[in-house]
Amino acid sequence: MKFFRKRLGPSQNLAFVGLMCAVEAVLATLSTLLPLSSLLVIIFLPLVSAFTVIVCEDKYILIYLVAAIGLSLGVTAYDIAETLFYIIPATIVGTIYGFLLKKGLPSAYLIFLCALIEMGLNYAALPIIKLISGQDFLILLEAMLGVADKPVIPFLIPGFIFVYSLMEVVLSHVFGMPLLHSLGIKTRDTESFSWLYGVLAILFSGAAIGVAFADISVGYCLLFAGIFFLSYSLLTYLRRLPWWTYVFLAGMGVGGWIVFVCFYDIMPPYAGMILLGIVTICFAIPCLIVRLLFRVTKLVTESNHG
Repeated sequence: MKFFRKRLGPSQNLAFVGLMCAVEAVLATLSTLLPLSSLLVIIFLPLVSAFTVIVCEDKYILIYLVAAIGLSLGVTAYDIAETLFYIIPATIVGTIYGFLLKKGLPSAYLIFLCALIEMGLNYAALPIIKLISGQDFLILLEAMLGVADKPVIPFLIPGFIFVYSLMEVVLSHVFGMPLLHSLGIKTRDTESFSWLYGVLAILFSGAAIGVAFADISVGYCLLFAGIFFLSYSLLTYLRRLPWWTYVFLAGMGVGGWIVFVCFYDIMPPYAGMILLGIVTICFAIPCLIVRLLFRVTKLVTESNHG
């Protein structure tokens, strides 16, 4: 299809930028008016931005970003809290995601980096929202979810925002794959440095347990980061490997759950679930060992051509 192609020259690029800014403005407006609006924001807004950046020349990216944010602000200014917390971060992160994907950054690190940027933008929006509208958006969000009276919620809010940011980028990544492949852009999920997934899962999970005694909120964020990298580590593990590697993985996993149950009570109040970092570590260790022993990337290449 001609629509899914690279744009060349000022006329093609500027025309496409204008079209996609209009699409973004329509989606932003719908997201403030319709129920389940966040679903639209999560999936489509970052994807629209990423697609625009991928098919256009790099020198038009800043033009698109400024125009898209300005237009979205103009059409959704009546709901400034949602505009600042959802719409603008989604546009910025989608733009960064598309640019870095086009430059070949491996998807695991790309998704994680964009989620961190999204989380930072969400938190940066909070004081602006309070200054403009006088609302504490986090308290409003707790009330909307019906969890304002639960004492554990303040500790979970940063982790919730991080998971929301992660989910936004992951969904954009998943839904955007067919489109990216149609443009000849390949993702790199099992690149030569994939052994770092296991290392990062261990480091983040270990740090989560330690930090939980000082700051529970940060502990949950670190735990979610460890689980994210464990998922990628498992993807490089579940390949054509000897049977004993799976027995090793299962045995370590069971051991991790036993440790979790036995030592759950030593954690500070509301921080017990952070001890799931032990389970994450116990799964990540065999993933790392097997990855280094069997050079999974090579096995993946052979299995795909065998």
